[in-house]
Order: sequence, then structure tokens, then C-alpha cells
Amino acid sequence: MSNYCIGPLSFSIEGEGELASLIKREFSSVEVSQGVGSASLVFDLGECRGPVAPPPIVSDWLKVYDSGFNVNFAGLQYSFSAQGSQRVVSVSEPLRSIQRSKSLRGKVNKILDWNYLSSVETLAKNFIYNVFDYVSQVELMQSDASYLHASAITKGARCLVITGKGGIGKSSMMLKAVIEDGWQYLSDDLLVVDAAGIVWRTPKHLQIYGYNLQGEPVLQSALMKGRGAIDLAMWNARLYFAGGKRVRRRVAAEDLFGAGQIAQSSLATDVYFLERHESEQFRERGMSHAEFARRSANVLLEELHPLSKISLALHGADSRRILPDVSEFLRRSEAIILKAVKNVQVRHICVPHAATPKDLMWYFKSNGFL
Repeated sequence: MSNYCIGPLSFSIEGEGELASLIKREFSSVEVSQGVGSASLVFDLGECRGPVAPPPIVSDWLKVYDSGFNVNFAGLQYSFSAQGSQRVVSVSEPLRSIQRSKSLRGKVNKILDWNYLSSVETLAKNFIYNVFDYVSQVELMQSDASYLHASAITKGARCLVITGKGGIGKSSMMLKAVIEDGWQYLSDDLLVVDAAGIVWRTPKHLQIYGYNLQGEPVLQSALMKGRGAIDLAMWNARLYFAGGKRVRRRVAAEDLFGAGQIAQSSLATDVYFLERHESEQFRERGMSHAEFARRSANVLLEELHPLSKISLALHGADSRRILPDVSEFLRRSEAIILKAVKNVQVRHICVPHAATPKDLMWYFKSNGFL
């Protein structure tokens, strides 16, 4: 068993198979050498050990029991159950995917994949995004903490939290700030923030798209360093034929930036909510804490797929003890986010529809935000 800690969240991962090894490698930067006691959240990667009693609801992807549920989603079969004080997620080892990834056809599929991932590497990614994220959010809320769909960087006494929907430029600006301006990386995609406003480093690999590298030779060099000839050739081919939104690579922050550019935690000092508009100029206004918390909670729910789908099915089966319903999730996450930003000024920035990451970086720098 391996133990991990992300701020207030402690969890363990069991299993020795290929899928378990890939997931443990992704979380290695937050592994703790000593046990975290009896972790309240356990991921058992090896066998799906669901309840044996007949389920009251059976569908092609979800079976609901009194004490948990079984899911077949995104290529993964897993069960979620409450066992005493612990929540246990048991995932079946995907033997077919492992065998397929080692075959000639599997190797060809990896070459053609827009992420350059094998079938089992894709399942490890799916576990992070489609299982770990929503399960850990439920556990975080028990500790008065929550995810935010945001990028975060820190420098000296400052910690910038940049939120908004996907594709608006959060990641591109964060990448430039870390590589070119000496900021330290805390998170991308989802960050952990507690009620005191402490932002915690999250270990999830970054997903770098082709458009993130346009006109950024330093960043491109950092991402492509050490990659094989086939990997590089397929990147360039997809970039040329499919465009910058249809090619990406997953990479650990340490590999991209270096360990010295990674921070572990910081107190949020500046919060920005970015939103694209059909305008030609950047516009800025103050944003109330209540509005920020409400909108951020809704953006988060949209990102934590398939939480809402599972929750609706569970509560439709009157299984109320397993996961919060959608309204309860929004209420609790909104309350935590509100407490986290209560002492911080929040700015709402309207980003012109045609603005590039360089334009966004220029706007932040010219207004003293960076």
C-alpha cells in the first residue's frame, strides 16, 4: 500500500499491476514515506469487489446498492462503497487493455493517438479524470476544502489563482509565467483550496495542447526535450493536419519545469475569473465573493464528470447516503469556496474573443497583475 497527501486529503493506493503502477507514478510527488494512519479514502487497483446482493437498479453502466455502486464507464469497471469509516474504490485490472497495449496493433494505436498514449495509459488518465477527481472532491468537502477549476502560481508572498472555463487561456498564461518569469507552479486544471484560503499543490499531469506552444519556442523546447523521434513526428503531423486543438501531451510538472519551480502550498492573494466575450477590448470589474463562489461551484460540477450523472442515478434510487445530490454538492462546495476567498479581492476579466495567450499575458503584466 502506498500513502499520499494533498493538503487536507489523505488517501492510499493498493495494487501492483500495470494500471496501479502508472497511477502511483502520477501521484509520486505527493507520496508520504510514512503511513497516514487509517486513510479515509482507499483506491484498490486490482479487483472490483462490489456488493453481492441483487441491485435495485441495473443499467448498462451503473448498478446501485444500499452501501455503494458499481460503474462501467470510460473503459473502467469499479465499485464505490462505504466500509466503516472508509470509502473504498475498487478497480478491476484491465487485462485486455494491458495485453492490447503490448501487441503490434496496440503500439500502432499509441502512435496514432492524439495524446500518444497506449490503451492502458489512457485508462490511467481516465481513472484520474473520471474517478479520482470526483471521489476525492467528495472527501475534500468533509475536511472543509474543495477543488477549483483553476491554474495557480506563486512568487514571494503572492499566489495567483486564475479561474474560468476551459480553453480561455489559464494554462497558457501559467506556463509562460513559470518558464519565462520565475513563478512557481502549484496547479493546473484543478487546484485544492481549503477554507483558510491555502492553495495546495496538485500532482495531476499537465495536458499541453499544440495551441499552448504557438509562438513559444522556450516552452516547446521544454515539452519536447527527451521525446523520441516517432513521438515528435506524430506531434508535428497532427499539428499540421488536425490543428493545435487536436494534439496534446501529458507531462509531469517536475519534468516540464524542474523540481525547483514547484511549490507545495501558498496563501491565495489574487483571484481572477476569466470569461471570453464578443468584444475587442479587455474589460475588468470587481466580482463579489458570493458571485465568484456560486459560479466557481457550477464550473467545478461541470468539470467533475460523471459526478452529476452518478449522483442523479443514486438519488433516483433513493440511495442518499453514498454521494451528495447535485444541490447539496453545489451548496457545500460554494460555501467552502466563499470562505476561501473572503479576505481576497476577486477580479472578473472579460477576455476578447480573438485574444491570444500573449495578449492575455500582456494585459496581466501591463495592469500589474503579474
